[in-house]
Amino acid sequence: MTYTRFILRSTPSLWRVTFDNPPINLIDPVMIVALHELLTEIEQDNRVAVVVFDSADPDFFIAHADVGLIQRLPTEPPPRPTSLGFFHALVDRFRTMPKATIAKLEGRARGGGSEFVLSLDLRFGALGRAILAQPEVALGIIPGGSGTQRLPRLIGRARALEVILGCEDIPADLAERYGYLNRALPPGELGPFVERLAYRIASFPAEAIALAKRAVNAAELPTVEGLLAFLADRKEVEELYMVLDEELKQMSAAGDLGGQVLGPYLKEMGHLAHTGYLLAGRSSLDVRDILRATMFAATVTGSPVENACRVIAAHEATGRGYYGGVLALVGQDGQGRRTMDAPILIRTLYLRPDGDGLQATLPVGATLVRHSDPAGEVAELHAKAAGSLAAIGLRGQRAGRPETRLAGRERAPGRSGPGLAGDPRVAAALAGRNAPLAPFWLEPQDAAGVLAPELAGRTALVVDAEDAWTEMLAHMLRRLGLAVTVRRWSEDLVGEDLVGEDHDLLVAGPGPGDPRELAQPRMAALRELLLARLEARRPLLAVCLSHQLLGGLLGLPLARKDVPCQGTQREVDLFGRRERAGFYNSFAVRVPRAAPDGVDVAGDPLTGEVDALRGACFASTQFHLESVLTTNGVHVLRWLLEPLLG
Repeated sequence: MTYTRFILRSTPSLWRVTFDNPPINLIDPVMIVALHELLTEIEQDNRVAVVVFDSADPDFFIAHADVGLIQRLPTEPPPRPTSLGFFHALVDRFRTMPKATIAKLEGRARGGGSEFVLSLDLRFGALGRAILAQPEVALGIIPGGSGTQRLPRLIGRARALEVILGCEDIPADLAERYGYLNRALPPGELGPFVERLAYRIASFPAEAIALAKRAVNAAELPTVEGLLAFLADRKEVEELYMVLDEELKQMSAAGDLGGQVLGPYLKEMGHLAHTGYLLAGRSSLDVRDILRATMFAATVTGSPVENACRVIAAHEATGRGYYGGVLALVGQDGQGRRTMDAPILIRTLYLRPDGDGLQATLPVGATLVRHSDPAGEVAELHAKAAGSLAAIGLRGQRAGRPETRLAGRERAPGRSGPGLAGDPRVAAALAGRNAPLAPFWLEPQDAAGVLAPELAGRTALVVDAEDAWTEMLAHMLRRLGLAVTVRRWSEDLVGEDLVGEDHDLLVAGPGPGDPRELAQPRMAALRELLLARLEARRPLLAVCLSHQLLGGLLGLPLARKDVPCQGTQREVDLFGRRERAGFYNSFAVRVPRAAPDGVDVAGDPLTGEVDALRGACFASTQFHLESVLTTNGVHVLRWLLEPLLG
């Protein structure tokens, strides 16, 4: 393809783009459009590994943007943009595309030319000839093509302000010292050096180059555009929802007087930024009991925690060294009430004597969830570990011995300036994450009043099948007006008067394991309990694992899923009612050819799996009524209970 404004020469893996827009290589609309077209061609060619940019004019790489473009800028502040502008999108595509990009500078790159160079991966300049600058402030404007975002991340805040506010030309030797250029070389050595490096990189597997660049990009401090992409990442969103469900299990147990999910918030630190929810509540429990109950987090061990610890003990030959910890700020509010702020601790730093200093080791590990990308997970681990080390003045090593001497520490640079969370686009993206979630958990849970007056005063026994989902179920039942007791499956429940008048409702809860292993003690006990309740024709609700066991008792087939549901939200047809529901299951009840007498089956025609069952004295769901992913969970629970307890 032939382009205007530049000359293209290429081999299958290495392309050379030579700017040729006399007299001084201005960035004009024609060049911007041509570069977008070039980018599309490069992105679509999987053979291309490296692209080198240089200039046909030895004095000008790209002088600056066309003044005509600047003169057409609005004189009044435009509305805050909700998407990238044309030039912003251009340079960001160069920064993120899965190809290595190299700038060979023999002349000037100022203004928009400098911003274009900043978007490339590697920059090399000729000593005595190459010049970089951001002169916009002298013209009464700012570097508006990403220079204010890219330059500080490359050379640091103070030096970026020197360049941007000083509006002076930065020669190649100073640019190299600042980090504006990778290297500054004598003019006669620049071409051969860039040629040799470009050919060397191009000889490597293109897929490895793409993965390496993606991993490095993931470790950068976020720009607004990068943050928006992160906030829209499906894997990150779903992972946060799963973490929220796990934290709600703990909050439901500890916050017996009510609470609320707040957020999500963007937490900006010196070297990292991450999103998370804040769970705030009130409790009648002692601080020590709360900390003891919440010390072990599924984020560290897996979920449910009790079963995860059993798996760890069975399959890991040596201990991990760290499974949980406690850190809490305990105080009093203005009215003298006890307060506590406690994070979940998921990482620990080991310090050992080493000569005159200390040796620091920071073990890390990744949790693979749906849509996890191994390269992205590794990059995220490196970024988090590096940020943790930098926070105390250390610099970690990614390869070889992952240790750093705690001596001659250098103070880590801090973040400054307006936070990313203040950007309206970021605020909107964060708020949008709550759209599919259950409003029940986002509202204050200590609100007065019973949600289901017709159920007030009824009693329920919730059987814990080794998963704290039952705490969330118990909380929802209490909000509906029921008096709830939670008992563990291993207690002698069948021997009690469970089929009599003491408990209006039996709720058999979720738990781990294969429902087909009927000799397993927990499965056998739950199955016996369900059978006793069915035979007595007393109201019964079964969720997830107990739903599977109930299906087996009713003669329905059980099967292991090819791909487990791990925090999966999908729409279900619940006996003619369309609902968005949250699934966490490795096994499922299969839709039978014919439903048993007196049993309604809500099945998914695409998966062939049973989403729910109901009969004269029972109801069950494969999905978690209590999950934050079941949008109308509390209303569905009420709807299912009304005919059972009416």
